[in-house]
Amino acid sequence: MVIAIIGVLLALLLPAVQMAREAARRAQCKNNLKQLGIAIHNYHETHSAFPPSWVLTYLPHVYSSQAWGPMLLPQLDQLALSLNYDSRVIPVYESVNLGFPADVVQRNMDVIKTPLSVFMCPSTPAVAISPYKANWSMSALFNQTFSYDAARADYCATTSVESAVVAYAFGATAPSFHIPGILQPAGIPDAGSRPAGVSRMAMVTDGLSSTVLLGERVSFPYCVKGQVPRYTAVYTGWGTYQGHSCNVQGTTIDANGFPQNDPNNPCVINCNNYVNSGLFGFHPSGVNVLLGDGAVRFLNEQIDIKTFAGLITRANSEVVGEF
Repeated sequence: MVIAIIGVLLALLLPAVQMAREAARRAQCKNNLKQLGIAIHNYHETHSAFPPSWVLTYLPHVYSSQAWGPMLLPQLDQLALSLNYDSRVIPVYESVNLGFPADVVQRNMDVIKTPLSVFMCPSTPAVAISPYKANWSMSALFNQTFSYDAARADYCATTSVESAVVAYAFGATAPSFHIPGILQPAGIPDAGSRPAGVSRMAMVTDGLSSTVLLGERVSFPYCVKGQVPRYTAVYTGWGTYQGHSCNVQGTTIDANGFPQNDPNNPCVINCNNYVNSGLFGFHPSGVNVLLGDGAVRFLNEQIDIKTFAGLITRANSEVVGEF
């Protein structure tokens, strides 16, 4: 009898304990985004612009690509890592084949595989460092498999809304299939790509308090449906060369290729963590986002897609309202 009573009490207490733990993890996740927001604002104060989501530059005889994460290291009190990182060198092992000194390449690799808690949501059940391989060809500048070990990043730059999301949210009134967010790529655009350039606060005419700057998207190497790992894929860490960013296109399939919702109503939150599907976190019912003014909000996964799209775009003149 006593054992039965104890069992009942444990059954009642366990959910409460789990909820308390998740509340603590979610609070830490929000604090991470606040710290990243402060760093980004300090960067803007120093450079009169936001950091690019990623940047492609041309050096003598070779191109280089960098992401927003390493650019924030000084603002995140990571000066030692910043001094060890050479932004002229693509942070992949194959940079040696491109003519860069082996010792410089190794220092970059050591930097990007350094786990930084500010980039990792404690609710995410993933290892801190993962090996990656990426087949990435950009206008034939690179046409080989790049490999790297990278510390994960659970927050991405929401650089735009595109494709199905634009079509559903804005229909015939959409200015193009690609509507930019706050952080943008910069440097030399690849052939046929959109114009690239830096972004400044004055460009966010929709209002910093109603435009998302960063959002949760876990980066460990799985496509995920229903928060269950399905298969290995390629994702990015906080320091990887193609940037941890998201051109939100939405998704109408799960990680196994099966339809999961109305194909005319693409899912943008907690469907899978494929690179441009949308946002994804391990909190019940939604994700945390950082707004342009530094505030952190929780977006429910059932948010109206028109409201969601309006929160991503920086200068599309939407009236977002409550969210």
